Amino acid sequence: YTGPYTLPRSVTVLDLQDPTRALGVLRAGAGIEVLGPESTVLTRIRFQAGEASREGLCGTVELGL
Repeated sequence: YTGPYTLPRSVTVLDLQDPTRALGVLRAGAGIEVLGPESTVLTRIRFQAGEASREGLCGTVELGL
């Protein structure tokens, strides 16, 4: 799946260059854009951080996809 998505639960966002590093947590109900699979277990997303648009990785299962 790619496109707009509302998070059903809070998820941890991981850094694109270092997936072992957490960028933070997006709360349930946050609107994101799913950009597509990055690996078999990680999905690339775009989200708003203040006024800036950022990209990161989330566990595909954690996203509920």
